[in-house]
Amino acid sequence: MQNEKQRTCGECSECCKTHQVIELKKRAGKWCRFRVKGLGCRIYQKHPKGCVQFECQWLKGHGEESDRPDRTGIVVDCLVLELIGETIVLYEGMNGAFDGEYGKALVAHYIHLNFPVFKKFLSGKEVFLIPRTLQISLKKLQMLIEEKRQIFIAEAH
Repeated sequence: MQNEKQRTCGECSECCKTHQVIELKKRAGKWCRFRVKGLGCRIYQKHPKGCVQFECQWLKGHGEESDRPDRTGIVVDCLVLELIGETIVLYEGMNGAFDGEYGKALVAHYIHLNFPVFKKFLSGKEVFLIPRTLQISLKKLQMLIEEKRQIFIAEAH
């Protein structure tokens, strides 16, 4: 995805909850011990490589100002996955965020744009939504299934 405009995190620290940080032995779905609500990271000047390298899509300028992850409960990333190519990854930062109006609209938006969507729930559950119009070989789908992923063929509504 192309960058539209750069933003700053401001008070948002949602990725400090949604993402695993191996260097800190921090599990996904749990707040980082160095996060200070509303202020950010206490070790920002020397935070680990995994944190330094991550920029959510909102930071890169995608979505509206009101779509900041701490407001929506969803962190959006874009990764190139070996099996299916460019994929939108949605990390749930607040329980139930995927079931809300914004969460449903976000998934429909990316499915409509023909992107596979990988939803990562706080509970640890992971679901792949693959647009009906996206051409993925049966062999690749089988490999995803073997990784014990829940896969659904989806249409935008």
